[in-house]
Parts: sequence; C-alpha cells; structure tokens
Amino acid sequence: MARIVIAGVARNCAANIRAEIDIVLKAFAHHTIERIVIVESDSTDNSVDALCSWSDESECNIALSLGQLANIYPLRTERLAYCRNAYLNVFERYDYFGADFFFVTDLDGINTHLSAETIDRSISFLTSTPGAAATANQLYKYYDIWALRHPIWSPNDCWASFHKLREIVGEVNAYRICIESRMIHVDNSLPPIPVDSAFGGAGIYPTSIVRSCRYDGLLNGKEACEHVAFNADYLKNGGQIYVVPYFINHDISEHVVNCEKFDQMISSASMVNNG
Repeated sequence: MARIVIAGVARNCAANIRAEIDIVLKAFAHHTIERIVIVESDSTDNSVDALCSWSDESECNIALSLGQLANIYPLRTERLAYCRNAYLNVFERYDYFGADFFFVTDLDGINTHLSAETIDRSISFLTSTPGAAATANQLYKYYDIWALRHPIWSPNDCWASFHKLREIVGEVNAYRICIESRMIHVDNSLPPIPVDSAFGGAGIYPTSIVRSCRYDGLLNGKEACEHVAFNADYLKNGGQIYVVPYFINHDISEHVVNCEKFDQMISSASMVNNG
C-alpha cells in the first residue's frame, strides 16, 4: 500500500467533477490518499460552487479557484502551467503530506478505463524501479504527442514541426507526418517505454523527485506543452519517465478521432478532385 497525493486542474466541471473524482478514488482503493487538490480557473458555469461543496466534505479535499486568468495569460498553456504550479505550491508547502507518490490527472473524461488493477500494477513497477515515473496509455491509439518526447517516435514539438514542414510539403502532408503518424497503437502487453517526456492524461511520480519541478507553457516566447518543462526538470532531478503500456486510462481519445476525421475528409476530397 502506498501513500498518494492527487492533483488536477478543472474548468467548467460542475456537471461531472464528482464522477471524475469517484473514478480516481476507486482506482486508488488499495492505497491511502493523503490529499486531493483541484485547481479551477476561467469557468463560466457553477464550477466554483461545486468544488467548494466537494472540498467541505473532507479535510483531504482542497479546491483552489484562481478566477479569470485569460486576460492575464492569453495562451491556454500559460494558464494551465499557472494552475498546475499552484497545486505544486500546495504540496511543497506541506512536504507532499508525507506521500510516496504524486498522481496528476486530467479531469475531462480521460479516465474512463482507469482501474485499481491498472494503478496497482503501475505502482508496483515504480516501487521496483527507483526514480521512475509512469505515464498513461490508451487502448486504441496513443494521443498525447504534444507532450511526448522520444528520440525516434516523437523527437520534437509536433506542432512546431508541422508549422515548419507545411511550408515545404504542404499542410496535408505535414499533418500526416508530424501529427497523425505519431498517434500509434501501443500494445498494452509491451514493457514500459523510456521517454524524455510524456503525459497521456495521467502520470504517477515519486514525490522525492518531483520536488522543485515546475510547469511552463512557453518556450522561447511561443506556446508549448506545459508537461515538457515539468518532465525536463524531473529528468534533471535524476528521474526517468516511462510510457507504461498497461497503465490504461482511456480507449479512444477525441484527439485521435478528430485526427482521423481530418484525414478521411482530405482523402475524400482528393478522390473527388481526381475522379
């Protein structure tokens, strides 16, 4: 049994936040949850009221509302980094509440397949592999390639690469090369894959190595996935990051669906034009 702290960010979550939290709680049923911190911003529904009600139910529950950040941080990744650093600040202030592991997850429906078996097996891997962090995989195709850094699979920022390559080979070819080709099926029977960065909607990190890591949604003044900076700090602290194929949290991401719809639309248009 491990001691866990849990964190996530939320926006317009009033209708689903309790269901999202319940999934996570059930997945960690065999472990001790020390604290759950949820950071909210920029909601237009009654998310703040819903989170306040939830936080009042237990001293384990901590809800932070940072108000409207869009005017201060116009880029989405800037806002996400600011909110994520807010939960890191809470955990560091209280020395991670004595927890062994830090679990961070998105709370937007990505955890439909998260289970106690998934979590137990992942934590067993982390316990037997000092310094390792486990990030999630999906049943159909791996979707989170913006956060992914692997020297062969995805060696760079996929969107930055797309913007450069489309000037050479056109938008469609650039999209297929830089985006779609990296969204591959990763069989859940494979062993953990070492990477330089990943997330996939959920990650488990030993708290001893997470300390001093920070998120950053900008790189050279341009929008960048905030997890890349966090993972770079994690590696500097002596850790190693893995995509863990059996750490399944979802089946088919909307990002993959949208990608395939785009390709089908382009292919259909090409057939009509060449017909």
